[in-house]
Amino acid sequence: MRAFARSLLSLVAGLATAVVLVMLVTYVASLLLVPGFPEDPMAPPTRPYLVANVVGSFLAAVAGGYVAGVVAATAPLAHASVLGALMLGMTVASGAEPALGQPLWYPMTVALLALAGCATGGWLRKRHQAP
Repeated sequence: MRAFARSLLSLVAGLATAVVLVMLVTYVASLLLVPGFPEDPMAPPTRPYLVANVVGSFLAAVAGGYVAGVVAATAPLAHASVLGALMLGMTVASGAEPALGQPLWYPMTVALLALAGCATGGWLRKRHQAP
């Protein structure tokens, strides 16, 4: 039971890490790259904003996968990959509809990159883990 609890905690910690970082990246990218934000929170996203957000979301997923691997203590790549699959599943379950002004490809691109990012974070953790 203790191993299951630690595995579950690793997913929660990894998800929390990724979500907080994505929120931070999104806010900063909006401030810097969306004219009219924050006065107009519905201002349409610009191409530079979308690129920054995709890259930032990938890096946040890498961090989340790494944290999941650290907290899990064993099988970091497996835990990080499960986290990525969970994030992808949440996107698909939500309908993966683009928000106002986002291109059709945007939600699924971010979701697929979350899967790849989490796996990358788990792989990095595995590489840095003592044998």
